[in-house]
Amino acid sequence: VINGYAQAGDPEKAEAILSHMQKAFNSGNLGCGPNNTCYSAVINAHATAGDTKKAQGILERMINEYTMGNKNCKPSNHSFSSVIKAWSRAGGVNAGREAEDVLNRMIQAHREGQLDFLPDVVSYGATIDAYAQVPDPEAAERVLDRMFQDFESGNKNCAPNIECFSTVIKAHARSGKRSAGQRAEEILGDAKKLLGGANVFIYSSVIDAFAVFGDIGNAARVFNLMLEEYNQGNKNCKPDVTSYGALLKSLARSRKKRAG
Repeated sequence: VINGYAQAGDPEKAEAILSHMQKAFNSGNLGCGPNNTCYSAVINAHATAGDTKKAQGILERMINEYTMGNKNCKPSNHSFSSVIKAWSRAGGVNAGREAEDVLNRMIQAHREGQLDFLPDVVSYGATIDAYAQVPDPEAAERVLDRMFQDFESGNKNCAPNIECFSTVIKAHARSGKRSAGQRAEEILGDAKKLLGGANVFIYSSVIDAFAVFGDIGNAARVFNLMLEEYNQGNKNCKPDVTSYGALLKSLARSRKKRAG
């Protein structure tokens, strides 16, 4: 029933049933305890409706009820990631900070013994994306650095991937800063060194960072680096419509600058 209301876009009714189930469980009817699926459905319903604060409130209830004895509603990384992604979709100047607060809540719950897991690559990646939407490239980089530190400290579920690097680069491209292209290419170099290679998506993000200012020279140079890597055997660097589109965007803006 909860899923039905959630999928129908009625988070309030879904939450009302969840509350009724939890109240019955707390009164001794152990067969009525809502599980992870029930809580997750209500979280997603509020998130889809654009009420991220309520989605986060349900997550907090989920943590509390699990701690109080309802072991069927144990939160998962997905539970936290759903709220983090909701903040990313919500946008606004505070979206990144709110998303990182949820990430920090997960870490705190683990530290206090409430949860037996730490953030994974999805949780960190969603937080980076929330800052990229602002855009706040420096904060996005800081979360990527946190991710590396966490991984090197033993959390093998948060190994940074190329998508995380690409999202940080997108944050720089969206920032409108003159240094965006240069910094984006530096991050590309870090990704290649740490991950052993690149792909068309991260190259396209770097090209786009130069394209924002119509820097056709550097955009074409990075495009050729990608093509060279592809010809050397990295089939993940095969140029696609996105990379060509970024190159054309750079050309168009370059011509506009000259005409202006």
